[in-house]
Amino acid sequence: MSEAPDSENVDSTEATESLATMAVVSNYKVLGQFTDYQGAGVLGRNDAGSGTPIGVQGAVPNSSSGYGLATPDDMRLAGILDTDETDFRVQAGTTSTKEGQNVILGHASNHVADAVVGATIGGGGWDDGAVAFTNEVYDNYNTIAGGQRNVTGSPNDDDPTTSEYATIGGGYNNEAAGEASTVAGGDKNQASGYAATIAGGSNNSIHSMATEATIGGGGSNSAERGRATVAGGGGNAARGEKSTIGGGFGNEATLTAATVGGGDSNRAYAQYATVGGGQNNEGSGKNATVSGGDSNLAFGEWSVVGGGQYNDVMASHATIAGGGSTDGTDATGNAVYDDYGTVGGGGNNQAGMDDSTSNAIYAVVGGGQDNTASAARTTVGGGEANTASAQHATVSGGTSNSVTAAKGTVAGGEKNQVQETQAVVVGGVENIASGTQSVVAGGFDNEIKSGALQAAVGGGYFNIADGDRATIPGGRGNKATGKVSFAAGYRAQAVDDGAFVWADDQGATNFSSSGQVGTSDPTGANTFSARAYGGVRFATGSSKVTYISSGSTGWSTSSSRAVKTNVSPFEPDAALSGVEEMDVCTWEYEDEDGEGAGVTHVGPMAEDFHEAFEADLGDSDEHINSINADGLAFAAIQGLSERLERKEERIDELEAENEQLRERLEEIEAHVGLDNGT
Repeated sequence: MSEAPDSENVDSTEATESLATMAVVSNYKVLGQFTDYQGAGVLGRNDAGSGTPIGVQGAVPNSSSGYGLATPDDMRLAGILDTDETDFRVQAGTTSTKEGQNVILGHASNHVADAVVGATIGGGGWDDGAVAFTNEVYDNYNTIAGGQRNVTGSPNDDDPTTSEYATIGGGYNNEAAGEASTVAGGDKNQASGYAATIAGGSNNSIHSMATEATIGGGGSNSAERGRATVAGGGGNAARGEKSTIGGGFGNEATLTAATVGGGDSNRAYAQYATVGGGQNNEGSGKNATVSGGDSNLAFGEWSVVGGGQYNDVMASHATIAGGGSTDGTDATGNAVYDDYGTVGGGGNNQAGMDDSTSNAIYAVVGGGQDNTASAARTTVGGGEANTASAQHATVSGGTSNSVTAAKGTVAGGEKNQVQETQAVVVGGVENIASGTQSVVAGGFDNEIKSGALQAAVGGGYFNIADGDRATIPGGRGNKATGKVSFAAGYRAQAVDDGAFVWADDQGATNFSSSGQVGTSDPTGANTFSARAYGGVRFATGSSKVTYISSGSTGWSTSSSRAVKTNVSPFEPDAALSGVEEMDVCTWEYEDEDGEGAGVTHVGPMAEDFHEAFEADLGDSDEHINSINADGLAFAAIQGLSERLERKEERIDELEAENEQLRERLEEIEAHVGLDNGT
């Protein structure tokens, strides 16, 4: 401190409300003007007997008068300023040692413990003589900026180095007990960990083991392990190393790096677990996440609950996106019990089974209500009360559908069942596919029996397929029990292998491949049977029709002149000559072994047929069109008729000639006297 110029007296000044004028004297190192309540300025010792005393009392070593300084580098002041019952006390000094001196401002009862150095109390405190709410510093380099009843350092030991550098900004009844800890303000906050920080609020605490922990504010929050953070809210506890609670009320984060963003009564009970918000949610699996909602649980490691209510994920890497309880109780929320399982939403859905977390991995329920995917890699897309209980089984939707066989599928509908591997029911009601790789497309009460490999029912009502690769396209009351059989219409019964049965709706009884209608009609395996009381027709073009009319057994073919063109006569004699040139034989068709099929036929060879006639007949020289055969037969008959007619004419001519000759002979015989009898 530099020496001031010599001067014996302080220049008089007018009193003001604050420090107003400086005087330069040689005997005083603290210079200025203070005003008391009466407006009188005093510099030096104030011994006023009345009024409100304001002054500075100095006590300097080696100075008998108590005013001024013995040396320029040694200065101490001790004084009391009493204005309107407010005490103001300053202790300050310079020293040649390396430790800083203490500064105490505020109430005279504010306290810095013995042996403490570098401490600062900026103000505050209260003491009415009966109760003292003073600020107290117990360790080196601690600071209390103001407030009441605040304490820094460790009051229960005599070591001023225990909790150095602690700071309280202000407030009431706060404690900064950890080294380098900070309480910015608030009420009844306690920072006991190293470098711990409480920004404000009430009744917040950072435990002694909570190194570098932080509480931003709020009430009754706690940080109990290193680097734990509570940003605010009330009744929150960050108990894990590096755990975080953003706010809300009654939340807990108990293990390393656990996080609760906010909400009410949420809990992150595992390492790296996260609860974003909501209420009563729990993340108790390592790296588990509950984004929000109400009363959700992510128990498995790396599991996720997006939101909703009463959703439970009990396995690792499993997910429930949302949805939840259907009646407001925990009994009807969604649940995932096996690893990698998923429930997209809805209510009372379940992926996996509550037995082991590995039996039904990758099970999925997309949504809906009361659905269950209970085997590995099963899927229920949605709907209600659907069940997929075998590996790779799928129910896309609908209601009360079930797949109990591996890789089976029900696309939708109601009360449909798949009971065999890779079988499919597309839709409808109460359909059953029990054959391997069988398909029911729809309809009502259709069934493919167990053991019917690759059978198919297209739809209809009450149809049954019970043969390998048997097919029923639809209709009612049809049955295909033969292998590769086909039944369609109404009450068609393809009971033989390879049988094809088509039945109209006029039959009062079943129309079966094994039952005769006439006296010798073909039945049994590999037969084609059609019941059509209204007739049968085949159309190969706009006017090209072949049919059997109702009540008939023969084919009728379109042959009207109105549908024909390029009409020209065919020489009957040429037709007859062609027929005469052909070899007409008996023969049998070859079977698969090249042997005879057992049925004898009569007729020409197709090649001979086409070679015998000059006209280009039909579209293939390996086949004989029945229309052409019939037409040539007619033409040949005409040719034969004409030939017979010519012969008849010749016979008539010869008979006439013969009659003439006979008459002449009789005349000659009579002339010569010969008797006809001799």
